[in-house]
Amino acid sequence: MATLFSSGLFLANTFSNAFESGWLHDLLNTIVGAAIGSGVTIWALYRTFKHDQRKEEENRIRFQIEKVRYFQSIVGTINTDLEEQIKHYKSYAEIIRNNPVELPLLTKIPLNEVDRIVNKINHENYYHAYLDEFGNHHASVNEFREIISTINYFDGNLTIIKESLDKSINFNYDRQITLKSIIDMAIDDAAELINNNNILLNHKELWDFVNQHMFDFHNKKVEDYDLQFYFEHFLEPMKEELMKFARTIPEAHHLITQLKKAITLYHTLQLHNLNVAKEFEQWHETMLIEHNQFQEHTRRLLSY
Repeated sequence: MATLFSSGLFLANTFSNAFESGWLHDLLNTIVGAAIGSGVTIWALYRTFKHDQRKEEENRIRFQIEKVRYFQSIVGTINTDLEEQIKHYKSYAEIIRNNPVELPLLTKIPLNEVDRIVNKINHENYYHAYLDEFGNHHASVNEFREIISTINYFDGNLTIIKESLDKSINFNYDRQITLKSIIDMAIDDAAELINNNNILLNHKELWDFVNQHMFDFHNKKVEDYDLQFYFEHFLEPMKEELMKFARTIPEAHHLITQLKKAITLYHTLQLHNLNVAKEFEQWHETMLIEHNQFQEHTRRLLSY
């Protein structure tokens, strides 16, 4: 017991002497300072971490808003361009009906933004950005899906319309070339009939008619190869008058055969092109309904 007391007294004296000498005081100050410094460092790191988190979230939100704004810009352009293109479908049908033997080129509005949404942007990324801005609920989900679905619908129809019209234009072009060739042959046959002395001597009435008809036709003839003009001023009136000579004069019968072939092809062209006009009237009606629905689906986005 005395030994323990002596040891304790020794330690007490040692600490007292150490404290008085200053080194223990300095050690304690160092430890406390280090602890405070560590605490300040941890607090600073914590604040930096929270600031970085907040900054990252702010950047994420800003990026999502920018994506929605970009999506809004694309959809707005599609809305305007589609409206213009659909109007051209109606006017195109009217142009064809005014002259159904011709099939002009369709006025096309560049619809690059449709292709951009269908084939280039990441739908999932824009889907989440859309829901972040407009609310992650059933109405917003359906709204976004309807927007994408309708744009896909337009893209598919635009492709179908282009391919169908390309085929129709090629059909029309080939038939026009054939028709012009037949008309040219009929004109040559009429000229040969005028130069036929047998017709002049033995069938004066036929010769007078063909000669006068060709004279009048060439005086009225326009520079452009207008098939409607050829039909109205050469094919149809020539055929009607020649019918009374067809049974008795072989040359008249041959010319009538050429004229009938041209007239049949002319009506085939008309019928085909009028069907094209009808298709574009239907496309106008169908696409207009879809476009009106598209405007409803995008109303909230475009007013964002």
